[in-house]
Amino acid sequence: MLYTILDYILRSVRTKVLEMSEIKKQDKVLDVCCGTGAQAFLFSRHSDFVYGIDLDARMIEFAINRKSNVRFGVAYAEHLPFPDHYFDVVSITLALHEKDEELRQLVFSEIKRVVKKDGRIIIADYNYPLPFLGFLVRIIERLAGEYHYESFKNYLSLKGLNNLEFKEQSFAIMNTIKIIKI
Repeated sequence: MLYTILDYILRSVRTKVLEMSEIKKQDKVLDVCCGTGAQAFLFSRHSDFVYGIDLDARMIEFAINRKSNVRFGVAYAEHLPFPDHYFDVVSITLALHEKDEELRQLVFSEIKRVVKKDGRIIIADYNYPLPFLGFLVRIIERLAGEYHYESFKNYLSLKGLNNLEFKEQSFAIMNTIKIIKI
């Protein structure tokens, strides 16, 4: 029930990520830290080759039970089980803020590794300052656990996506979503 409510609340963000990904029917698409699979399901309306990975087996089980053509699996975002330059599009939505700085770098390095040279990386996460109802976001992040909340506070101290730096990359910022075309 909670997953369904969150999917509904995040619908507009997920739609924006879909639009910005410019997916074509034959594109191979990976949704990193896919959670319930909601973003991957949207991608699958435009591509026949969509994969979703998450570390939480319960989330993956939930996603699989929703019945779709998306291929889901349990995997570490910092150790993606795919070959180099395999995907046309790789997305990560509302997940970087829950990782510490070192892990964010490792995750991004893996994303760069699996995306094609002319592929697209879509990152959607909190911007700074937090949007309206930011206090509610803070409560939700606090409930997610100590490590998660400490990483979230660190992410905010770096001003969210506005100042998030990834080694050897340049970014174009569009609202709260960063797009990198490599």
